[in-house]
Amino acid sequence: MIIIIIIIIIIIIIIIIIIIIQILHQMTWYI
Repeated sequence: MIIIIIIIIIIIIIIIIIIIIQILHQMTWYI
């Protein structure tokens, strides 16, 4: 169970990082 929770947390963190990178790319395009 703990391993599953850790995997889910890692996936969520990766998704958040991807979203942040996308937002930063969008912002740099507008500048």
